[in-house]
Amino acid sequence: MGHLHDPLNTFWQVLFLGSHSSHWVVVTPPGVADNGGLVVAPTGSGDALVGFETSQNLTFSPLALTPDSGATWVPGLLNAPLATSPDSLAYRPGSSAAPGRALALSGSTVLGTGPTFESWSRLASLRSLRFADPECRPARLAAVALGPGSAPLVALDCARNGGLALLSRQGGEWRAAGLRLANQQPGVVLRLFVDGDLTTVLGGADRGAHQGLVAAWEANGRWVASPFQALPRGATLDSTAVGPAGSILVVVRLRGRAMLFSLTGPHSNWVQLARLPPQCSTAAIEPTGAIDAFAVHGGRLDVFSLAADHWVHRQTTTIAIAYGSSN
Repeated sequence: MGHLHDPLNTFWQVLFLGSHSSHWVVVTPPGVADNGGLVVAPTGSGDALVGFETSQNLTFSPLALTPDSGATWVPGLLNAPLATSPDSLAYRPGSSAAPGRALALSGSTVLGTGPTFESWSRLASLRSLRFADPECRPARLAAVALGPGSAPLVALDCARNGGLALLSRQGGEWRAAGLRLANQQPGVVLRLFVDGDLTTVLGGADRGAHQGLVAAWEANGRWVASPFQALPRGATLDSTAVGPAGSILVVVRLRGRAMLFSLTGPHSNWVQLARLPPQCSTAAIEPTGAIDAFAVHGGRLDVFSLAADHWVHRQTTTIAIAYGSSN
């Protein structure tokens, strides 16, 4: 929010919607400059880990952990800069069966830590993974996640066949996780998300003269891929969202017009939803499957909900923004 044309006066926000609420609440962790961006690693149980992307003179990424959906925050630290990717951070809280752990993607390195975030160790690098999947030949580490059993996952853009791939770390070794989305042109991983036993991957790819979207889901060792969704020539990506049961939203923009595409999960087809209201470039999927869109005007946030084939204004929230400050 803020003056979006000015990075020093753009301030990122974290919003939370309770399961029995119709009102989005701002729960942004306090005390750290968030001009560079925020990465959220939710767990679905009220715990979430937030990482601050670097900006200005910041050379490392502060962290903030909440056990209660943003009511309170505990500070942490990653002594390296988080990658500018929506899934460069993953978190799994501890239980009686296993301690908590987190993963972070920093440049071309995957880092891991225990529940206190006191010490991070290198789990992999782009160079060390070059032989983990010979069919891929990794070109970029794109996203991290913690899979079933807290197994570390890393999604890759591949130099061979222009495809996308996923690696899983088992017994100290990285191995191909069975995902193979090959294309004639370079592809990019846009999202990697784990919800229970379901892993969701969203990618952007070119097929012939068409740029577009493709998704894949894995549960119990079996992968299912979506159809390829072609996008209008010249369209640019605004935002993505992942939701329950492997649902996905993608907002793209063409000549100032925002378009919203949706998948409801495995075995579904892409659907183009109603045109977004003016100034909206971000959307979210509620736990119920309902879809909301967000418009920003400086310090004012407007929320719209999709009702059949049209949008209904739902909420206006005004946030006091200290322009010229660093948080």
